[in-house]
Amino acid sequence: MFGVDLLVLSSLTVLAAHQAPQVQCEMPEAPLINIKPKTEKILYDFTRPAAELSEHEIDTISPYASETRTLVGGLHEGPIEIKTSATVGGTVWETLGLGCLYYKSVDVEISLAPVVYVAREYEQGTCRHDVILEHELGHVAIDRQVVNEFSHIIGKAVQQAVNEAGLQGPFRLEDIDTRRAEMMEYISNVVNAKWMLMKNDVQRRQQAHDSYEEYERVQNACK
Repeated sequence: MFGVDLLVLSSLTVLAAHQAPQVQCEMPEAPLINIKPKTEKILYDFTRPAAELSEHEIDTISPYASETRTLVGGLHEGPIEIKTSATVGGTVWETLGLGCLYYKSVDVEISLAPVVYVAREYEQGTCRHDVILEHELGHVAIDRQVVNEFSHIIGKAVQQAVNEAGLQGPFRLEDIDTRRAEMMEYISNVVNAKWMLMKNDVQRRQQAHDSYEEYERVQNACK
């Protein structure tokens, strides 16, 4: 589920403020936004036969006609993963039964752990091995580029979301846990919306790399 109903949070804040005008929410410090792109060292596996590699599920669509049988000489794995966590701080007035909430920090880690395979039929040092390896490294380069670009995009989206959310409350103390959960879900939804865009962008770029022209180049490079 994507998108956040900001009106719900805003209306609750206004209502609570009208009920308890004597309480003033304050944010002690600006929230810390940490976006951490992380790319592991490429792992290489040149031990698998082409027939085994051909059994792997491949995200891109072959540019050749459906009746054309192709044997996979190489592939790359390593899905991009994302982890989001947030710390929500608050101030409580127990005698009044009220409290305020605010974001203290938001951490987003975007990680990539690529693995590149070249079929063992194509021995290291041969032209065919090198051409296939070059093609697969092109896929890894695309993943890395997207991770770097979307780290900035996600960072801006999180910063904007935190700024717009601002201070929340005052709320009744019995509602604090529910409001905190809403704030956590809010940030998660903001990040997940960009995450979906990132996955679509990766798919589009990887498909473009597996073009007919590129496949023909790889096939004919060593003739």
